[in-house]
Amino acid sequence: MSKEFTIEQLSNYNTKKELFVAIRGYVYDVTGFLEDHPGGDEVLMDVAGQEATEAYDDAGHSEDADKTLDKFLIGRLNAPAGAGAGKTRNKGTVGSTQKSLQSLLLRTMFYLVAIFVSAGAFSYLKIYVAGS
Repeated sequence: MSKEFTIEQLSNYNTKKELFVAIRGYVYDVTGFLEDHPGGDEVLMDVAGQEATEAYDDAGHSEDADKTLDKFLIGRLNAPAGAGAGKTRNKGTVGSTQKSLQSLLLRTMFYLVAIFVSAGAFSYLKIYVAGS
């Protein structure tokens, strides 16, 4: 992977015969993935020849999707800052964030259940055992 693409060059690859997208500053030739894309080929056609980081991240792709994407890597996007080239390639960010939130939710639920069980046991002891 040594080829560099400008936004203008990237925009030339916007057909079903040659479909390139840029994600996080890297260029991918996803032509061969059109038929296999789980969201259908129209999803890829909508971002064909464009910087597609936002669309890719908004879709919440998994780490498996990142690994699949790596197979299509062909170069880097040479674009001004803010056009996607300056964004770091951070695999699994969405998945990692989602896992962190799930972990936080599970810990919170665990503590809430523990508090309610303790409060119930305390109430039981206070009312029924102390009242005997």
